[in-house]
Amino acid sequence: MIDQRNDDAPVGSGFLKIQRAETIGARPINTLTEGERLMVVQSAHGKEKLDLLIEAVDGPYLLRRLPMQEVYLLVRQLGAEDTVELMELCQTEQLVGLLDLDGWQGYHLDRKKTLEWMFNLLECGEEKVLRTADEMDFELLSLVMQKHLKVIRGPEAIDDEDERAEALIKDGGYSVEFTDEPTAKIAGAWLDILFRHHQGLYLQLMEGVRWESSAVLEENVARWRNGRLLDQGFPEPLEARGVYSWLEPASFNVEQHRKLNPFDVLDGVEAPSYVLSRIDHVHLLAEVLARGITSEVAWELAYLLNKVMMADQVDIGEIDQVEDCVERVYGILDIALEKLCGHNAEMAADLFDSIWLESLFRLGHSLTLQLQHRAHAIHASVISAFLDPPYRSLVDALLQRSPQFYQGLMEVNRNDTHPFMTLEQVQLCSVWLDRLERQQRLFVGIFEFGLQHPDAYDLEGCLPEQGDDLSLSQMFLTAYANRLLGKPFAPEPLRQDAIRQLHRLVTVDGGGLKAEIRQECVAWLESLETGAGEFGAWCLASWDDEFCRLAAEELDPRFINGMMVRLD
Repeated sequence: MIDQRNDDAPVGSGFLKIQRAETIGARPINTLTEGERLMVVQSAHGKEKLDLLIEAVDGPYLLRRLPMQEVYLLVRQLGAEDTVELMELCQTEQLVGLLDLDGWQGYHLDRKKTLEWMFNLLECGEEKVLRTADEMDFELLSLVMQKHLKVIRGPEAIDDEDERAEALIKDGGYSVEFTDEPTAKIAGAWLDILFRHHQGLYLQLMEGVRWESSAVLEENVARWRNGRLLDQGFPEPLEARGVYSWLEPASFNVEQHRKLNPFDVLDGVEAPSYVLSRIDHVHLLAEVLARGITSEVAWELAYLLNKVMMADQVDIGEIDQVEDCVERVYGILDIALEKLCGHNAEMAADLFDSIWLESLFRLGHSLTLQLQHRAHAIHASVISAFLDPPYRSLVDALLQRSPQFYQGLMEVNRNDTHPFMTLEQVQLCSVWLDRLERQQRLFVGIFEFGLQHPDAYDLEGCLPEQGDDLSLSQMFLTAYANRLLGKPFAPEPLRQDAIRQLHRLVTVDGGGLKAEIRQECVAWLESLETGAGEFGAWCLASWDDEFCRLAAEELDPRFINGMMVRLD
């Protein structure tokens, strides 16, 4: 939300602006300055925002200061009757913008949406229909009409001069066929208004609808529409995917991404109000925004958000989806800033002003892509079928189209995922992937027994019963138990007598794992692979917490977790 008192003035944090707007809004809107009125309007939502625009002495002017996507969001929040009131305040450029944003399915103008748009304008009155038809792009007007009617014949087809004269007076002499009855009422009313008040435009329109190739006309209109959307910061989805293109983090050079020229802003239009909303979840970025950003940076941020929304096919008329996108983008930006600046807010603020925000976003995203690439390598490995629950959840989260953070890494009882928000989360995932990669080296290249496809394991009469239920920790603990019992280090299921023998060997009096067992295991694994001892200690924790806490008489093969057991 931009400070309206001075176009070059810094912008405060979204939270501070909202608080200030609420305080200002306690006074009647027309007692406020222009900048304060705009601030209050941008802070409001839905019907409240519309009521403020209607009440304000300069409501239409304030509406023109709002960006197109914010007007569209407002339309989506309003009911049909309130939408008409808003459209009464809109300029033709904004009305066309609403059609650009809501009236298309891919590269085709949607007949149903255009009919709703035409109906709402009829509700605004004849003068509004006339002004809109006269001021909007003629090709767009022709395409809208082509969606709803077909000109069967023109006045030249009427041979009788008296009939032709009468027809020219009645409807210009054109015979029209509408797609259906509701369309006939709405599109027919538009034609009637144009014929009665602007016959020149009416005749030109009828000839255009009659002779223009629908395919060529729609292609031309779509091209102009794409240009208008691009001016608002909405590129085509395929082009928008470039925002996710790879930037090598190790070779990222700040100087190569500095702005040589300031970012172009839409003259007289404010950045969308959601640009500085929901920033409480980020850390360094929140400090940067609290220090204030210029209108140029605010618009650059809006364009970045728009580009991501187009790439991800976010419904920009759904505020929840928009805010989720804002949250995700800000998390990625925060990761990039932390990577480059640590916790230095002053340095981060300078970078946020001086280098391209899309470059920052691509850097932050590439840091998460590095994790995803490593997860893909794990997924392609033979160990993928045997990952223990937390590691499997980690890999599954990273393999999402947009890499996700598995919350269970930070909170034991959590099993959900969410977009990456901090560099700490990226680093934590990297640590866990290090562990997984060590497990991969152990089971694929170091342990002599090797791994097979889950179906290759004969587990009849065993627990677990199927190879699909095996995990790396189960196979390691089973193999290690065999090693302690003087047998080959291999994941061969333990019999009941071996379980009792193992229990006596590894359990201290009173319950718990013997320290020397843990120490020997960790040291042995470290001798095989540096850092692998951590995996051994993690696996042995289940013995310490469960197996070694059982009394000898409580040992039941059916209820011993963490090892492969053969039922006698």
